[in-house]
Parts: sequence; structure tokens; C-alpha cells
Amino acid sequence: MPIYRQLSNLIIPLATIESKYAGGADAFRKEYIIPHLSINQEDNELFSLSAMNPQEFDIQALLSKGLEFDFNRQYSKDFVIVSRYDGKLWSADWLNNNGVFAWHKECSQEQINKAIELSKLSMDEISKLFEVGVDPFRI
Repeated sequence: MPIYRQLSNLIIPLATIESKYAGGADAFRKEYIIPHLSINQEDNELFSLSAMNPQEFDIQALLSKGLEFDFNRQYSKDFVIVSRYDGKLWSADWLNNNGVFAWHKECSQEQINKAIELSKLSMDEISKLFEVGVDPFRI
């Protein structure tokens, strides 16, 4: 399922984590993806860290584990920060979004369609799903 966009997301392809992050995806999950306790997310192709503001992300921690970021150019090939109101802070041709969800360019069309349909739900409809125990953003 594509990533639900928060106010700010730092989004990293799973393939980048597997190839560059010390300890790979398992280590990353242990450090950042805590089920039911965090708004950080993952899907089949992406990891997403969430914050209120783009400057809150601890980029140094990611760099210390093997990812790269050019502070002078404010750019990374390894990840991108996406702000709800400003969009991608730099180019990342591997990431698409519709303002509500973000997905990797290799995401299945079935999952993209599901995200697009969920994007059309009202907050009342979403609340009703939660009330019956369905989290529509984690299906």
C-alpha cells in the first residue's frame, strides 16, 4: 500500500536501505518502524519517516548508517523529503504522489488504484472505518 503523506515525510526506497544502510532493512525497521507506536511506515518499495516539519529529520543519523546527502546542494539520490504543502524538496524521479499518498514508480497498479480510491473518502468515512477496526491506511 502506498505511503500515507503526513505533514513531512522522509522517503527512502527499500532497495537503497538494503544496499547502503548498515544492517539493511531489518536494522532500519528495528530503529524506525515500530508497529502501532509510530507514524513511520513502509510498503513493498518504500520506507517513510514522518515529522511535523522537514527540518526535524535527523539526517546525520541516516548518514552515519551509510546514506548520502549533499548539504551544499540540499539534495540526495538516496532519499527525498516531501512536505504536505511544498511537495518534494528536491527531484526524485522514483517517487510519485497524489497529495494524499506517495508511491514508488514500481508500485503495482492495483495498489496505486487502491490509494487513489482511499484518497476520495471523506474524513467521516475514514472515521467510520476506524470505528469498526479497519485502518484504511494500512490495508
